[in-house]
Amino acid sequence: MKNRLLSLQQIVALFLVAFGVLTLTNLANDARELHTLYQRVEILQQSRSALEAEIADLRSQKEALARPHWADEAARKWLHWTRPNEVLVVVTPSEPRGISPATSADADDSTAPSHWQEWLAYLQGTNP
Repeated sequence: MKNRLLSLQQIVALFLVAFGVLTLTNLANDARELHTLYQRVEILQQSRSALEAEIADLRSQKEALARPHWADEAARKWLHWTRPNEVLVVVTPSEPRGISPATSADADDSTAPSHWQEWLAYLQGTNP
């Protein structure tokens, strides 16, 4: 029996070392996968919190649009039509665009428009 290449104890030790290396390799792969999954969870939580913040912002905008003076607030916030502490005045045309009060069928040619009518026509863009 002395002609053996390895003794029984060396074969058992070699088997245990090989088994340990394979086990550690599998554990390292599992740990790498677990770390990747934790990173994905963290990224998804961040995107979820960003989406929840966006949902809250959209809900507040929806509630703001339900108020009666939403047009005034929208003009101030997004269009920057006024400066702070100024009052916004929006003049809506009473006649279709392109028709000035002087050329309408109801207007009398002998009377000149008042200064307010001229200013209104100027603001509406109908006065040349």
